[in-house]
Amino acid sequence: MRVLFTTSPGLGHALPMAPLAWALRTAGHEVLFVCSGAAVSAVEKAGLPVIDGAPGADIMATFMKYQGDVDPAKGGPPPEDLVGRMFADVSALITDRVVAAAGAWRPDLVVHTVLEASGPLIAARLGVPAVLCGLHLGRGTGTSELLWPHFTAMRERHGVDQLPRVWQEIIIVPPSLCPVAGDDDWRMRHIPYNQGGQLPDWALVRPPRPRICITVGSVGPTFGAMAQLQRLLTDLGDKDVEAVLTTGGGSVEDVPGNVRLVDWIPLSALLPTCSAILHHGGSGTTLAALDAGIPQVVVPFGADQFSNAELIAKSGAGIQRGNGIRPGDNDLSAADLDWALSDEPTRTAATALREEMHAMPLPPAIVPRLEQLG
Repeated sequence: MRVLFTTSPGLGHALPMAPLAWALRTAGHEVLFVCSGAAVSAVEKAGLPVIDGAPGADIMATFMKYQGDVDPAKGGPPPEDLVGRMFADVSALITDRVVAAAGAWRPDLVVHTVLEASGPLIAARLGVPAVLCGLHLGRGTGTSELLWPHFTAMRERHGVDQLPRVWQEIIIVPPSLCPVAGDDDWRMRHIPYNQGGQLPDWALVRPPRPRICITVGSVGPTFGAMAQLQRLLTDLGDKDVEAVLTTGGGSVEDVPGNVRLVDWIPLSALLPTCSAILHHGGSGTTLAALDAGIPQVVVPFGADQFSNAELIAKSGAGIQRGNGIRPGDNDLSAADLDWALSDEPTRTAATALREEMHAMPLPPAIVPRLEQLG
């Protein structure tokens, strides 16, 4: 069976698909990715075949042209219409190459992420099933409807008018966080995959004092998120803790001696040695923290980070603090980290969610279901 994967350009969209792709490969099936931007090198580093769907394209410029439509004073996630227009434009960058690659390779099945329109389009064009692979804490069904009205040029060019059918959705969060009605429920355990990387010796050793991971993800530094952490880092200097801050290409000043700076480190390797995490609410980071079973302090900046933060707070596994894009609303302090380290009900809730996640079917268990479709 040949399975075509399509994804948006962000690392947070590409990386969660790697475990499923490798489950298919080790079962003897062929896989091929078509994507763009940072996702291309991420898939390549995962050891999987990939075609750059938009070589030379300025992906960030496509996103940035919509920045003027977002009012930071309002906070919260962007309007759905804006999301639809933006990701339809990003999807259009790779659609011609998706169609060309699929025409030559002839996949039996298409697996795509949310907010990616070229995968459903080519599945409809070829008459093969399309499976939506979840990568966040909610359901993705319905996201195609956001993009389709703004995807007119690609639809007309490639002769696909009707909204393509999503044959099945793979849900990667436990039932307590995302209940689904019906018996045909495809659950798959999220396997945190953050790319390979050389680890420092200290990363695998739990230190004598509590270790806290601090991260704003792979995109946050680009939008000035590091500046929101400066006061917190200063306050941490007086605490008997060790903090590990992933900078992701960003920078901070006046870092106290008990804060380690790393540009990039696989969270799946680091978090088992941590007692808590402070992060931006990105789905990949949130899921990695759930997998590690540690309390979370979430300061959302945009996209689905607000709903993720609310869900974590509602679950009892963490708290939301402020609004990253409205600094005046950012009431984050070192006291929040004290709470994350000491509040037993929160730690108990985080542990329970980890156990629930670890009981979910692993990616190889989904392969026979995909075989039935393909």
